[in-house]
Amino acid sequence: MCISLAAEKQVRSIAFPSLSGGLYGFPFDRAAAVAVGTAAAYLKRGGAVEEIILVAHDDNDYQAYDLAADRWERMQAARAMQGQGVG
Repeated sequence: MCISLAAEKQVRSIAFPSLSGGLYGFPFDRAAAVAVGTAAAYLKRGGAVEEIILVAHDDNDYQAYDLAADRWERMQAARAMQGQGVG
């Protein structure tokens, strides 16, 4: 929703702070996975927004984002290999 609104407003770069972890009790590792997956999928499709920055407030946030990005990359590689009939 926010990314779509940014695209409508012709924003080329947008940043999101770490959300949902702690205060609302949602597991931050899952929140990071959702944030990374959503941002990466949007950027992969291409659109008006060219840069999405996920802001880590501390080392734990950074590690969660890093792990989520690594998992997303591995999942994409596995899907690509599967699409090529490898595996």
